[in-house]
Amino acid sequence: MSATPGDVTQVSIFCCVSGDLQDVKFQHRSSRLPVTWCLQLKETSSLSLEMILRRNGWIKAAVLVVLSILRIHSFPCHLTEYKTGNGCCPMCPPGSRVKSDCTEDRSTSCLPCVAGTFMDKPTGQKMCFPCSVCDSGSGLKTKHSCSLASDTVCEPLEGFFCIDSTPGRCSAAQRHSRCEPGDFISKAGTSSSDAECSPCSRGTFSNGSSASCQPHTQCETKNLQLTKEGTSSSDAECGERAAVAPVAAGVGVGLLLLLLALGAAGLYFRNQIKCQHRSTGKQSCAETLNRKEPELPLKECALMVQRSPGAGETEITPFE
Repeated sequence: MSATPGDVTQVSIFCCVSGDLQDVKFQHRSSRLPVTWCLQLKETSSLSLEMILRRNGWIKAAVLVVLSILRIHSFPCHLTEYKTGNGCCPMCPPGSRVKSDCTEDRSTSCLPCVAGTFMDKPTGQKMCFPCSVCDSGSGLKTKHSCSLASDTVCEPLEGFFCIDSTPGRCSAAQRHSRCEPGDFISKAGTSSSDAECSPCSRGTFSNGSSASCQPHTQCETKNLQLTKEGTSSSDAECGERAAVAPVAAGVGVGLLLLLLALGAAGLYFRNQIKCQHRSTGKQSCAETLNRKEPELPLKECALMVQRSPGAGETEITPFE
């Protein structure tokens, strides 16, 4: 029988010890059942092992020494066992801890984890692990609550992404970057990645909170007048158009009144000139009549001669 892998001491022997040494066995606890480890010694002669042991007492003593050495050296425990001072004991299942180690008479004694603690795998430990807390100050919230067999699972808050993670878990998170006015969100942030920003193109604007840039308002299409140019972070501003027709009408009325005033003034001065001419003619005729000069006929004195200033023609006005 071949030696078990991992044995510290390698001894060659062809068969299990029998005869006088049949009661000399090395006991090893594994999977809660005792297992006999069989030593192998290399046959050095044609005599049987039993005859060698009976004739040579020193060989028996040597075998006993080897067995003692093997008891002193530790053997590796099974994956479902844990090491103790006296050998290997079965582990406690997930959600529990070791109360007391196994003995020759009984197996390992286990207790369930208390509230706020957990054990997520088979264990030989006598204390459970404390449950993790999802701190909102670190940008975290609870995804799955802690149980006896599993720790709390945290995830980022809305608007945050994980910066310290293990498979299926997040230990710390950070708020997504905010785009500046004039930029738009070109890639939305997720629970595992930050947001990305890009500048707006010419003729568009964004306050930094939208996923796209908006075109500037075209005031002309709304029959409005542009009052403020748009920028990459603000829209254009429009206002009512100025009233052109009333102004033009007012100017026309003013010009008409001015022309009427000038015309009235011209008529007034013309009448004044006529009156002066009439007064001069009346005075000459009166003087002629008073003198009764024969060279000025009375009929002619009855008429007043007034010369037109423009055409050079004479205008005859009856004398009153």
